[in-house]
Amino acid sequence: MILYEQNIQILIQLECKEKYDKETKIAVAKFNAKEIYLTEFLFAKNRGLIEDLRGHSEIDVNYFKLLPYIFMQGFDEILRNIHDDRMIYVFFDGTGRRIFHIVDEDNFLVSVFVVCEKNFHKQIGKRFEYISNLQGRANNSSILSPASPFWRQASLIEELYTYFSKNCTI
Repeated sequence: MILYEQNIQILIQLECKEKYDKETKIAVAKFNAKEIYLTEFLFAKNRGLIEDLRGHSEIDVNYFKLLPYIFMQGFDEILRNIHDDRMIYVFFDGTGRRIFHIVDEDNFLVSVFVVCEKNFHKQIGKRFEYISNLQGRANNSSILSPASPFWRQASLIEELYTYFSKNCTI
């Protein structure tokens, strides 16, 4: 876990630059006994730091500190992108939004972004298909009180990070 936390801290401190490393794998989490990777380029893309690839940047940069723990906790839904077969691991943030974590066939986290309910329901069947609906499972297996949705509150990033970093080990 410490390695993942250190790697994420390095990425979070990444400054804007003209060219980002696309090759070096940086392990940021573990899921289903496989490491999940980012590169400088993918992190910069996710953060909106690359002018030509301004896609999704509504995720707070500090959310990335939670990635090792979110992948360890489990997800509410697993979807597949119909067009490119990428897996989408979905976490409900407790405010009616889904946070998508898109992982490619080589276990690179290619995108992290928020989808509101309205937009999600427009896309299901057109772009995404359910692989598994695990809603409730993550609540019940939470290391925090199963009765409390606290761990799902992405807005409490610092508190969650402090709790997880002190109480979770792989």
